[in-house]
Amino acid sequence: MNFRFITTLTIATLLAFGGGCKGKDEPPASPTPTISHSAKKPVQLKKLFSESIEPVWVETPLEAIPAWRIVADTKPALLLLATEPMLTPVPEEMREKATTLMLNATTGELLAQGGRPVENPVIFNNMTLDAALRAGLFSKVVWVLPLTKTLALEDFKKLLLDSSSITPAEADSFKAIDDKRIEGRLRNIPFVACGMTNIPVLPGPIVLHWEMSYFRDIYRDEIRTPTYNLLGDMVRSLRSLAPSVAAFTINPDNLDLQTTLFLRPVARDLAEIARNPQILDQPEMPTQWLLRQQAHYVDLLMQREKATELFTKLAKDYPDDAAAHYGLYYTLRLEKQGPQALAQLDEAVRLDPVYALEYIDLIDLALNRKETAGAVDMLNRAIKAFPDDPFLKIRKVALYTQLGHGKEVLDLLKELRNRNWSELYYPDIREHFDELEKAARAQPRHP
Repeated sequence: MNFRFITTLTIATLLAFGGGCKGKDEPPASPTPTISHSAKKPVQLKKLFSESIEPVWVETPLEAIPAWRIVADTKPALLLLATEPMLTPVPEEMREKATTLMLNATTGELLAQGGRPVENPVIFNNMTLDAALRAGLFSKVVWVLPLTKTLALEDFKKLLLDSSSITPAEADSFKAIDDKRIEGRLRNIPFVACGMTNIPVLPGPIVLHWEMSYFRDIYRDEIRTPTYNLLGDMVRSLRSLAPSVAAFTINPDNLDLQTTLFLRPVARDLAEIARNPQILDQPEMPTQWLLRQQAHYVDLLMQREKATELFTKLAKDYPDDAAAHYGLYYTLRLEKQGPQALAQLDEAVRLDPVYALEYIDLIDLALNRKETAGAVDMLNRAIKAFPDDPFLKIRKVALYTQLGHGKEVLDLLKELRNRNWSELYYPDIREHFDELEKAARAQPRHP
C-alpha cells in the first residue's frame, strides 16, 4: 500500500497531469488576494536572462508560494515550464484552508501542511496551481509544455478532463490557435498552453516557474541532446521574448520523484545562468559544467573507467559539489566498488540531503539481492536524512515485519498509529496499521 504520494496520471507520449478529487463544473471567481502587510515589498522587474535575477530555489511546488505571493500585487502572468500543471483540484472541504495558506503561510507552514510528506495535509503539491489561482495570485497562465509533436485540441482537453484538472466549462472555452498553441479560460482567467516556440507576447510582469520535469521530457542523452546545448537553447529562446520578470522560481523536481538526481545540478546551473546571464554569450561553458557533460558522455559510451576518472576530478576540484560525488558514486557502483561508492554517496548526502533519495532506491536493490541487512541499513540512512517523513517510518515497520522482526518495531507502529492522520486523504491507513500489527505480533521475538 503506497501512501507516499497522492496518485498522478502520467501521459508519457505528451505530458503528465495530476489526478485527484473532482471539482465542480463551474469554478469560483478568483478572489482579490489579501496579503499580510509584512509580506509586501517593492517589486523590481528584470529582463529575463538579460539582467541578473536571483531565482528562488524550491524543492516542491508549494514552497514557491511565498515568492509568488510577494509579487501578486503586480497582477503577474504565470509562465509555467512543466510536465504537470499542478491543477489537481483542492477538495472542496479544504479550499478555505488552502486559500488561507496561499495568502498568509510561511514556507515552514506550507511544508507542514503538505509541501513535504505529512500525516494530516491540507493540500498536496500537485494542487499548487489550482490553489494559487483560487487565491487570485495570477492574472493569466501560460503553460509551456515539453512538446515534441503537435498539440491536438481534443486529446489535450480529454487528458485534462480525465484527470479532473479542468471542468467541462473550461474545456469548452479551449480553442486551437495553431498546431502547438491552445487558448481558453482557466479558473476564470486567460489560459494558454503552448510549446517553447509558440509562447505569446507577455507585455506585463511575469512569474517564471521552471519545473525540471520540463527539461526531463525533452532531454534524451548526451549524444542526441547534450545537456548544456539543450539548456542554452531553452534560455536563449526565453531571452528573445524579453519578458519582465517579477519572480523566478526553480524546482529540481526530485522530492516528488519527477526527475532523476542526475538532473539536479542542471537546475542549479539554470539558477546560475539567471544570476549571471553573460554566461550565455561566452565562447565556452564553465569548466565544471564541461567536465560533468564529458563524464556523462563517456559513461553513455560505456567508457566507465574514463567516466570514473572525470567524476573523480570533479569531486577533487569541486569538493562541495554534491552532484560530483553522486556521479562518482554511480560509476564506482557500476564498477562493483561498493564500499567506495557508498562513501561517495554519503558525502553527497552530507552536502545535499536530497541525494538521500538514492538510499530509498537501494532498499529494493538490496532486497532483490537477498541482502536484508543492507536493505535495513539503507532505510535507516534514509530516515536519518528525512526524519519528519512518516511514510518512511511506515516502510520501516513493513520491512521489519517482512523480515520477521515485526515485534522490534511495535513501539514505532504505536507512535505512528497515534498520529492525527487525515481521514480525507488516507482513509484506509488505520486498516493498514491493523494488518501490520497483526502480522508483527504473530512473529516470534528474536533474541
